[in-house]
Amino acid sequence: MNGINEFSGKSNQPGIDKVLALLKRSFQFFTLFALMVLLAGHENSNPKFDNSLVDFYLEQTSEQIQTQSKILLLNSNADSTGFFEDYINKLTVRFYELNDYRPAWTYNYNTTNDFEILVNFVDSLDYLGIPNRYANTRQIKKLVDKLYEYRNDEQLNYRIALEIHATRLMFKTILLVNRGIFIEDKSPELADLADSIAGNIYHSFKNNDLKNALLNTHPDFIPYSNTIRAISVFIDNRRTILTYGTDTLENSSKLLAQGLYYAGILNEPNFDSVHTREIILKNIQKKFGFIQTGKVDQQTYQKIVYMIEKRYYQVCLNIDRLRKISNNSADYIFVNIPSFSLLAVQENKPSKSFNVVVGKKSTPTPIISSKINKIVANPYWTVPKSIVTNEMLHRIRKDSTFLKRNGYMVINNWEEEVPDSLINWSLSDPLGNKYWIRQKNGNKNALGQVKFLFPNDYKVYLHDTPSKKLFEKSYRAYSHGCVRLENPDQLAQHILSGYTKNSYNIRQLINKKEPYLIDLPVEIPIHIQYLTCLGNENGELEFYEDIYDKDDEQLKHLFSAKQNI
Repeated sequence: MNGINEFSGKSNQPGIDKVLALLKRSFQFFTLFALMVLLAGHENSNPKFDNSLVDFYLEQTSEQIQTQSKILLLNSNADSTGFFEDYINKLTVRFYELNDYRPAWTYNYNTTNDFEILVNFVDSLDYLGIPNRYANTRQIKKLVDKLYEYRNDEQLNYRIALEIHATRLMFKTILLVNRGIFIEDKSPELADLADSIAGNIYHSFKNNDLKNALLNTHPDFIPYSNTIRAISVFIDNRRTILTYGTDTLENSSKLLAQGLYYAGILNEPNFDSVHTREIILKNIQKKFGFIQTGKVDQQTYQKIVYMIEKRYYQVCLNIDRLRKISNNSADYIFVNIPSFSLLAVQENKPSKSFNVVVGKKSTPTPIISSKINKIVANPYWTVPKSIVTNEMLHRIRKDSTFLKRNGYMVINNWEEEVPDSLINWSLSDPLGNKYWIRQKNGNKNALGQVKFLFPNDYKVYLHDTPSKKLFEKSYRAYSHGCVRLENPDQLAQHILSGYTKNSYNIRQLINKKEPYLIDLPVEIPIHIQYLTCLGNENGELEFYEDIYDKDDEQLKHLFSAKQNI
């Protein structure tokens, strides 16, 4: 007998069935346990933000994220970190609120693809004109190492730290790219941006579109876009020079010429028969008191590297200036003071360019963003009191016919003409607050034939000039602060044809010899800015003279203090 009834098929040993059942359940339990361990340890290379896969530590992680969010909010309300850092804290809290405090960058104890996208974006910030010390990934990479190194409770702590740090880093990066490097900025534009940014980023996570969301934080602005495109060549050249040292520069005339161009020594990125390699190197060595070998020795190399590094920060400074320009229009007028140029942009494409004359160093053209709302043909000119006092008064005292000969008249506060003989010109302030000097329209008028008006606190405007020979000069800083425009009738016609329904002909209006004011139905944004470096349409950086000596002071202010996150 083998213990089994031949007819019934039942066991003669009922205890065996219980043992087999127990073994079967044990096998199922250990199989499930092994699967759980395997899933927990498996690195999901592309987990979705809101997927159905199991995060075995989700509950504990969410509780800790919520706790840390409350701490961040308390710190922000206590104003312990400054306005900019408070914004980052509040954005972080809002982001996790929208996501019900679930983790965004980690899955179990591994990082996600979105985390890699963020790290790569931050690591490339120098190509966007932001030195990596302002937002870097060193600390966050250390947290990743700790996350992989530790287990249990300590591992959970590092996961929470990584989550909070990565989210704050993301928002800081977005604000830096969109608004520039700053410590305190309480502008309405920043507040508007911050109010919407957390929700936009949350939706980008939900739609697996973080990469595009980060890239779309850039200002949509032609001068900015051109400069960002051009900086990559500069950085690649800079990195090559820094990486390979003196031998590379000594053996590559092309790389040396490019380096010297970016260092501000050559006007073009190449040598020629006059500016030969040896002559340029000897000039550098002579200037800094080095032995004039005409070769790239270590001392000369270090000086070239220093000058290139300074230029890099100059580029970063100008990109930062561009980021701070608030522009929401596809049509605008852009004046760059150091390049003595004006660009008319229509539908986000360059339309017309013009030469301009800007203010002298003693009477600089102010940095302004406003909107052109009026154009005047054949304008008169009310002379600013400062010009009367500093430049005209001594002429009037010497020559009683000076005013009449040059088309000037004296007016009162009601704009009525009064005889100039009634004014006691011997006084230090003969006009006081009662009278003004006005120049009639005509060929001698300082404003020429056309004037463009836009509201501003500096009482400056864009206008024509009878001094046409100034446009033949390469250096054109001669005005009292206003911007003088070459071919103003062309710009006026461009605006009138594109933004008014009436068929104005500016030349016909000018020929009438009478003042004619046109109120524009559509205001045209105008940005008068100070940029000593810009990218051109060919993807090349162009550097301009720092005519008002602004760069050094602003470089120290912007880059002297190290910011951490």
